[in-house]
Amino acid sequence: MKFIDSNLVITTYGGTHESKVGAKVCGFPAGFDVDFDDIQAMLERRRPGSTEFSTKRNEPDLPHVISGIENNRTTGGTIDVFFDNVDVKNAEGDTDYIPRPGHGDFTYYMNTGVFKKGATSARSTVGIVFAGALCKQFLAERGIFVSAKMVSPSESEIKAVLSEGDSIGGIASCSILGLSAGFGNPDADKLESRIASCIFNIPGVRGLEFGLGFEMANLKGSEANDAFILDNGKVRTATNNCGGILGGMATGSPVEFAVAFKPTPSIRKEQKTVNLKTMEECVLKNENRFDPCIAMRGAVVVEAAAAIAITDIILESL
Repeated sequence: MKFIDSNLVITTYGGTHESKVGAKVCGFPAGFDVDFDDIQAMLERRRPGSTEFSTKRNEPDLPHVISGIENNRTTGGTIDVFFDNVDVKNAEGDTDYIPRPGHGDFTYYMNTGVFKKGATSARSTVGIVFAGALCKQFLAERGIFVSAKMVSPSESEIKAVLSEGDSIGGIASCSILGLSAGFGNPDADKLESRIASCIFNIPGVRGLEFGLGFEMANLKGSEANDAFILDNGKVRTATNNCGGILGGMATGSPVEFAVAFKPTPSIRKEQKTVNLKTMEECVLKNENRFDPCIAMRGAVVVEAAAAIAITDIILESL
């Protein structure tokens, strides 16, 4: 999957049932000192098996860099990194032609003619988090900081659906601090569209709103507009209903947005589907491991995606 194709080109490879997954990062500048401890800490937030509410699949997610970084310093060449899949279960059903509801099995088959479960798996996001962690370090040197966290559902709600063999959707919020007023583009490729392009490449994402988002539709202009005020001789907005972006450019306030994740489609409850070989309706029940709420581990992927988008814009001017 090509995650972004501009100044940074990030391509993920490998699948959930294969021996390795990884990513290739092209366009990252040379001579940048890489903190691998910081990268590993970010990978740990996404790692499967890291909490009682995540999938029981336990992967170490240790990065193996093939090229692009030597002696903890970027060379300017393609950064190729892979992760071993050590806790792999057999790809059950790759020959049964029974698509799982909510997964990409059916659409992948219709697009390619190949029936392969896990081809669009979120396992690929481990490479995105590696690239995003690298970009976060790049941004921090420029006084720009990105952070994201899950804001819903609650732990008790996740525990309840897990006990039922079901799953639940969730919301992650993200904030970008340190973007100067005017950062972005007033024409094509506006700031929010660059961010959105990265966010919607994350598996399971179904919604994105900046600032008050859809709530704006129920407000008057007098309620929604952010008044401009002077603060120690600098112009800023009194509120941040717009989410830190106006006209495709940063206002100087934090860029704030929320991302909606769908419920994990793999659940232990029976679901109706169709056998694509016999063209008969049937019932499918998942007996494999699954996350009851993908937003828990998805939040750090949102953080990574946002960091990649902002880094990509900055590289245009370097």
